[in-house]
Amino acid sequence: MPAEAVLDEMVYQSERYGTRDFIFCDIKLNSHLPVWRALIEQIPQRLPGARWIGTVHVQGRGENGLTPDELRAARAAGMQRISFGLE
Repeated sequence: MPAEAVLDEMVYQSERYGTRDFIFCDIKLNSHLPVWRALIEQIPQRLPGARWIGTVHVQGRGENGLTPDELRAARAAGMQRISFGLE
């Protein structure tokens, strides 16, 4: 799903149910880096005060969007807990 569609759905669910808490069930939230990065960048503007958790994929080869700076940005964007799988 494109990042804009994910964010639109989050806003809709937040308005409909009066929540700011979200769980991403995708077991590889960072599998498409543009979406991962867009969520980190745009959640604070679209849903101030949002809290969310998700699961990411950790690999030793290539870029995975999990640098210390990106993880700090995810935390600043409301990420409360992160789970991961190693391969």
